[in-house]
Amino acid sequence: MGWIVWALLSVLSAVASYLVAVLLYADRGTLDRAVSAFVVLPALLLLDMLVCGSLDQFAPWPLALVGLVLFASTAVVACQKAGSARIRASLHSDVRAPIRLAREAWQERELSVVLVAISLVPLTVVLKMVWYFKSWT
Repeated sequence: MGWIVWALLSVLSAVASYLVAVLLYADRGTLDRAVSAFVVLPALLLLDMLVCGSLDQFAPWPLALVGLVLFASTAVVACQKAGSARIRASLHSDVRAPIRLAREAWQERELSVVLVAISLVPLTVVLKMVWYFKSWT
């Protein structure tokens, strides 16, 4: 049961971070939204862990409940402010973008690719913290 809760909350946090990225950078490119999403995602996860830790409730179910409220409220606010048309347009552009972006980045030696790779570092650190603390068990 813990793995299912962990997987669902992980997906919800990823969706919330993408929606925040769309809200912040709808008029920019896919790489800018990717960098933003990869920075917001570990921030949301750490905020969940910090809230539960500061309340001395660092256990699976409090983490799940605080995470659910935090991730869902972030997603709802981002959806309301961004609007469904902007979200659909960004999602349509981002889903089709990886092949085009790889080709363009290689041809133009784009610096944003390096920023995407660097923004994965805090995400990796947080995911390792979650894995080793096993907060979902």
